[in-house]
Amino acid sequence: MHRLLLLLAGACVAEMRLRLDALPVPPAVARMVGKVGNAAMYCTGITVGPRMVLTPAACVHAGFMTYEINHVIANVVGVHRQSEFWPDATDGGDYALLDLDTPVGDLFGTLPLVGAPPCAITLVAVYTSVSVSTVQFAPGYDPGVQVQCTMKVLSTSRCAHDCDTSTVGSPGAPLLYTLRNATTSTTCVLGMHLVGDSGSSNRIGSIVAAANAHLSWLQSIKTTTPTTTTPTTTTPTTTPTTTPTTTPTTTPTTATTVAPDKNEATAVPMSNASSDGSSSATTIVYVCIAVVLLAWAIVLGCMLRRRLSQQRDLMTPATAP
Repeated sequence: MHRLLLLLAGACVAEMRLRLDALPVPPAVARMVGKVGNAAMYCTGITVGPRMVLTPAACVHAGFMTYEINHVIANVVGVHRQSEFWPDATDGGDYALLDLDTPVGDLFGTLPLVGAPPCAITLVAVYTSVSVSTVQFAPGYDPGVQVQCTMKVLSTSRCAHDCDTSTVGSPGAPLLYTLRNATTSTTCVLGMHLVGDSGSSNRIGSIVAAANAHLSWLQSIKTTTPTTTTPTTTTPTTTPTTTPTTTPTTTPTTATTVAPDKNEATAVPMSNASSDGSSSATTIVYVCIAVVLLAWAIVLGCMLRRRLSQQRDLMTPATAP
C-alpha cells in the first residue's frame, strides 16, 4: 500500500511537468532557458542578455563550458560571480553571470529579472506565497515547463518552493511569475532554484533581485565602454591617428619656423652691403661728372683766354719800324 501511494504521488508530480513539444504552442519563455555545463555535468541557465546567462554559482567550474539553447551552442568566455558586485557575498555568492561568444539573446529573446523596469515587483513580506512556474533540464525528462508551483519568500535573498526538481540539471531553473493587464502580459524571473529535489521538503532558491542589479551594472559598462575607452578598440584607433598626425605636422612646422629666422638674419647684412655698394657707385659717378665738368671749364677757360688774347692783338696798332 505504501509503495502504491509513492507511485501515485510520483505520477502526480510527473503529470505537472509538461513536455515542450506536447504543448499546443510551446511558450516563448521556454526558448529563453538553456543548459549550462559540459559533457560531465550541467545545470539550467536563463538567458538574461544578448550574450549573458544567469546560473547558480555552484554550477560554474574551471575548464571549458558551453550554453546550449534551442540546438545552438555558445561558448562561455567570461564569468561574473556575485562577489564581484556584492563584496559581502560568501563563497562567491548564490549566482553567476556568464558571458557568451554568441548573441543567443538576440536570437531567442531574454527574460527580465525581478527589479527590472518590466518587472517592478517588491518581495518584502516574509513568508509571502506566490504562484510560479518553472522550466528546467532535469535528467530523465525532456526539457519541460512545470506549472502550478508555489514559491515562498524567506528573506530578501532566499525563497523556498515546491516545484518538481532534481539534484542534477534543475539548479538554475527559473521561478517564473506572469504580470498581466488588460492587453499585455510579462513573464518575470522572481527566483532561481539552487538546491533540493522532489524528495526533499527543503527546496531552496535565490531571489534574483541582487542578480538584476549586478546585470544592470554590467550592461551599463558594456554600453559605455565601446564609445569611450576600450583596450581593443580605442587604443589602436587613437595611437595610429594621433602619432602620424602630430609628429609629421610638428616637425615640419618647427623646420619652417627656424628657416625663415636664419634667412632673415643673413638677409640683413646682405641688404646693408648692397646699399653701401650702391652709394659708393653713386659717389664715383658724381666725382666723374664733377671732373668732366671741371675739365670742360678749364678747356673753355683756356679757349676764352686765347680768344681774348687774339682780340687784343688785333686792336693794338702796329708800330713803324
